[in-house]
Formats: sequence, C-alpha cells, structure tokens
Amino acid sequence: MNNTEISREEHYFDSPIRLIKKYYSVTSYPWWSESALKLKRKFINRCVYLLYNSLTKLYKIGISDDFKRRFESLQCQSGMELKPILYLELQAGYDEPANHIEGFLHKYYKNKHEIGEWYHLEDIDVSEITELFYQIYGECVLEGDDIEMAICDKIFT
Repeated sequence: MNNTEISREEHYFDSPIRLIKKYYSVTSYPWWSESALKLKRKFINRCVYLLYNSLTKLYKIGISDDFKRRFESLQCQSGMELKPILYLELQAGYDEPANHIEGFLHKYYKNKHEIGEWYHLEDIDVSEITELFYQIYGECVLEGDDIEMAICDKIFT
C-alpha cells in the first residue's frame, strides 16, 4: 500500500468529520437574540434538501417552507425527473435557520458549483451532507425513498 492509497482512505473516513467541524466552527449559539425576538420576527419552519438530476448529474442544495410544492415546481420547470436525496426539517426558533445551513453548504462546496444552487457532488460529498444533517437532526431527517413515500403520503402538506 503506498502513501496515496492511505491518504485516500483517510480522506474518506475523515471527510464527514471535517465538514461537521467546519460547520460548528462557523455556527454560534443561541440562535435567536433578544433583539430579534423583540422585533416579533415571524419564524417559519423550513427544510434543507438535496435533490439529484440524473440527466445532468447535478445536485441541488436548497431550502423551502413547503417542500412538496417546491419539489413539484422544480420538477415541472426542469422538464425532467428529479430524485430527492436528503430532507432535513427544522423548527423555527429552536433549530438552526435553514438559510444558515444552506449558505454554509453553498460556501463549503463552492469549488463544485455549476449554476444557481446546482453542484457537481460526489458520493463522499453526499455522505458528508448526510452526516451533517443527522448531526444537526432538526425535527426530521429523511433519505431517498423515504422522502418519495412522504410526498406520496401527503406528509408534506
């Protein structure tokens, strides 16, 4: 085994940990300051999601307050089938804001950016994001077929 193989293995196992460490290095608590609460800012429950386009091989990192509507809209606008990969539901005023998580991921993967919110991600990148979502947890983390079943069962209404 040469040094290149070892570093590749180390990268694979350390990668999710690196993403999580980076995320918490730029994340401060508590989220909601007294001044924000005094402004009576309306907090909206949102989700962060990861979609995959098998034709372009691109992933979309996005947020929505109505995932079912957003998913159907994107699929209709793109004219092709999109596959939901990850879904993280967040409770407003309790969990980190969805736009903070989305912004962090956009910056973290900026070297893999293609257009808009679409990225050339590899399997290891998807694994990193999955681990981060489970670390954050939020209200609910769903993957792949579970998201599709939830859409069909009208959980996202």
